[in-house]
Amino acid sequence: MNAENRLEIIAITKMAWRLMDSSKPEFETFIEIPAGHHRLEMIDNPYGDDDKWFVLEGTRIGKPMQSWLVFQDRRDEFEVRIIGSTPPPAK
Repeated sequence: MNAENRLEIIAITKMAWRLMDSSKPEFETFIEIPAGHHRLEMIDNPYGDDDKWFVLEGTRIGKPMQSWLVFQDRRDEFEVRIIGSTPPPAK
């Protein structure tokens, strides 16, 4: 799918989140992003596993898709909303 037809993936976070910088060796560098709306894109796992990752758009900063999704059903400061992913994330 080309860029102009791609749906936006938005994460809405209620608190700051620590994400991995996957351009570095695994577990070497973490980046904290502030609470708010963040544009994401889905990539293949940068460390070779079969799962997909959501990363900040245009970067390699993120975490496995399932790590985002476990926070979707919460209703406290740990809630994360993922909007517009294609294909829709499966729990």
